[in-house]
Amino acid sequence: MTALGFLVFDLTRSTLYLGITGFAGGISAWFFTLYAGAAADHYSKRSILVCTQILAAFSGVVLAILTGMHVIRPWHIILLSFFSGTIAAFEAPARQAFAAELVGKKNLGNAISLNSSLFNLGTAIGPGLSGVIYLVAGPALCFGINAVSYLPLILGLSIIRMPPKKRSTLTRPSIEKVKEGVRYSFSDTIALPLMVMIAIISMFGFSIFNFMPAWAVSVLHGNAATNGMIQSARGIGALAGALTIATNGHGERRGRLLFVIAMTYPVVLLAFAFTTALVPALVLAALIGACFVIVYNTANTLLQSRTPDFMRGRVMSMYMLSFLGTVPIGSLAGGFAAHLLGERNALVLCAITALGLMSILFVKSPLLRRHL
Repeated sequence: MTALGFLVFDLTRSTLYLGITGFAGGISAWFFTLYAGAAADHYSKRSILVCTQILAAFSGVVLAILTGMHVIRPWHIILLSFFSGTIAAFEAPARQAFAAELVGKKNLGNAISLNSSLFNLGTAIGPGLSGVIYLVAGPALCFGINAVSYLPLILGLSIIRMPPKKRSTLTRPSIEKVKEGVRYSFSDTIALPLMVMIAIISMFGFSIFNFMPAWAVSVLHGNAATNGMIQSARGIGALAGALTIATNGHGERRGRLLFVIAMTYPVVLLAFAFTTALVPALVLAALIGACFVIVYNTANTLLQSRTPDFMRGRVMSMYMLSFLGTVPIGSLAGGFAAHLLGERNALVLCAITALGLMSILFVKSPLLRRHL
């Protein structure tokens, strides 16, 4: 993803194109995520995960070939981003629900945080390495390495053996099962505010990293390696945040931590917007990564611990839609704002909006505050 973002900026020199690419990679969530949740409640989650990893590897191979042959064009990237987003829309609900099946509710908080720790270990190492490889050998090698990296995932999933489980029968059309999951999510007085919180954080906070290649060049006066360092710093912070949550997986004050960090997140974004030197930017990027993961993992754990097993796939599809479905909107709006106002002004606008909306959410959600 780090190499892809910088490749788009290399080809177009446009923050608007970065926003369009982020939009293409996430908009498919609106079309498929809810149906993917219904599928996860009916079919084998492990089988869904194996299939999605195979398709993701195929996408990586195509991207590596097009780039290596020097025929890659922005429209290729947009199309492949949409394809990858579609894969993610089916993978995410199945993966989240599969974790609960593997470990049970008692250890769910630790499992989510440890899984996130492994993911963020990759985001801590990968982007920095990607920036160096991009400069030395070009983006095609980055994409080739990415494609090969799916093979151990496919092997690992293939050797997992779950106890036999009775599969639900589709006595109603899938659309009815989707509606059932939506009604349940909107009727739960804790689930809905948690999803709104993730939507705010994702739309106005997480999506800003889609135009980080432009920030690295225009604001920090760097190159692909600079972009990789910022992305890796975010990953290091996210890893630290995930490990912090993992060590307190059964903590009774998770809700209070969620409130504090959710309000801190936009403040850190605002500080990042006024940073022009690399070292402070790296420190603040790490704090941004830590805040996001703490909010995301804590909300995930609180939500899954309240959700019955037969509904988990559909509820998690709603949760993932609040994340995956808002990132493309934030990417497109952020890219357009950066194109018109400049990167710094766009980021300031995002941070202030997130802080205002988060404040309104906690004022308007007394049951959530009571739960905290």
